[in-house]
Amino acid sequence: MVIQYAFVLAVVGIVLAFLGWRGTVTIWVPLALLVFMIPLPNFLQIKLSTEMQLISSVLGVALIRLMDISVFLEGNLIDLGAYKLQVAEACSGLRYLFPLMSFGFLIAYLYIAPFWRRAVVFLSTIPITILMNSFRVGVIGILVEYYGVEMAEGFLHDFEGWAVFMLCCAVLFAEIWVLDRLSSRRRGLHQMFNFASPPARP
Repeated sequence: MVIQYAFVLAVVGIVLAFLGWRGTVTIWVPLALLVFMIPLPNFLQIKLSTEMQLISSVLGVALIRLMDISVFLEGNLIDLGAYKLQVAEACSGLRYLFPLMSFGFLIAYLYIAPFWRRAVVFLSTIPITILMNSFRVGVIGILVEYYGVEMAEGFLHDFEGWAVFMLCCAVLFAEIWVLDRLSSRRRGLHQMFNFASPPARP
């Protein structure tokens, strides 16, 4: 981890040495984006993963009960009677969190809006990840109840993960659309983002 942080600092140092302060400030966003490449320290990642597993289990079971399915929750073990599903570390939602945060950071930067709205878009990636991962856990439990344990294994399990991440991105864009509609301005989605390059400098 020290080597990874040192690599990012070295890149920033090289950019600073070649481009100076003005050039570095111009490209601070791609430099800041490099931070998302570095995983959290192990002790923090384990703690965060455990908490997210429990939250996803609780909310997922709540969704299963809404479908009038009898279910018992013990820790992160979902007992459906005939089947027992474990919300493993890989299903905690942590694998969604960092990619979605990095995507949200980029979208928030390109979003043409006041700073507070851009901050809301970026910070909302955290609850979106937790809620959508809980939704995924609940849906898997429902599918297992009606169609068997195959719904929680193999290709279908991986495809559900991919589909939920795409849904997270769609929710993020829907949030931006709603925030824009709450203001007095009415813009198309393509008008909400700034894709223009910064002006060339000597």
